[in-house]
Amino acid sequence: MREKRRSQGARGAPGEGSRSAPASSGVAEGAPRPTARFGGLRAASGRPGRISGYRRRLWIAVGLLVLLAGAGLFGDQLAPTSPVAQDRDARFLPPGSPGFFLGSDEFGRDVFSRVIHGVRPALVVGLGAVGIAALVGATLGIIAGLSPRIVDSGLSVVFDALLSVPTVLLAVVIISVLGFGVTQVTVALGIVFVPLFARTARVEAFAASREPYYEASMLLAVSPLRRAAVHVLPNVLPSLAVLAATSLAICIGLEAALSYLGLGTQPPDPSWGIMLRDARGHLGRAPWLAVAPGAALALTVLTFNLLADLLAERLARRD
Repeated sequence: MREKRRSQGARGAPGEGSRSAPASSGVAEGAPRPTARFGGLRAASGRPGRISGYRRRLWIAVGLLVLLAGAGLFGDQLAPTSPVAQDRDARFLPPGSPGFFLGSDEFGRDVFSRVIHGVRPALVVGLGAVGIAALVGATLGIIAGLSPRIVDSGLSVVFDALLSVPTVLLAVVIISVLGFGVTQVTVALGIVFVPLFARTARVEAFAASREPYYEASMLLAVSPLRRAAVHVLPNVLPSLAVLAATSLAICIGLEAALSYLGLGTQPPDPSWGIMLRDARGHLGRAPWLAVAPGAALALTVLTFNLLADLLAERLARRD
């Protein structure tokens, strides 16, 4: 009897033998699971593919920025000839001609040299205008976000009034008062973009002022300037960085537009806007006169727009 019970216990209780083992997935325990691939990117969770794409776009943006910075800083060394040197015997030479990589214009000037020298005024106006707008706008925005309601409302009305005026129209009005030239265009565009930076900084400053750590600093009698620098400014800077990259692309395009209208860089100094204006009357005979500066302008604007997208994506991923 005992022998029979032992044999039944060794075989297990009734019903246990009918239980099926867990289905095998075909992958050994602890081994990495295979991931499907789509377009050469890992698609298990989607994250590795996004990181790869992010890094690829980052390297492209960095490469283009280095190229623009090199052309702006070392344009005199990179350009084969002077951008204002004229040669009446070399008028309207097509691209690839000896001594004229991108051809020549109606005065025999080298298009390639003028395109390279056109990087400098574009970057000077863009960086200068964004610097003015960021400094003044961030200061006014933080003041509005941390001030009582009456001050905040007054500054907000001023910001909204300036934003209601078309950008180019406001810039033209300011330039008509200041005069023509690169410096005047830089100051005018800086003033135009001040309310945009101020609105962004005000929103972030107002949100930071409602945080517990800011209220604690008020209870500890920390000075307003120190509270703004320590607790508010770090929350404002990320949004301003994305806005600065986007505004930089817009300012470079506006510099070309204002130079096209004769309000920015003045001849004979090279500018992409001036080159496009001069090429307008020769599109049928020499279309390369518009292609070269147009491509350079489009590539520059694309570079800073790509940089803005990368910054926004990085901040969103961090949040």
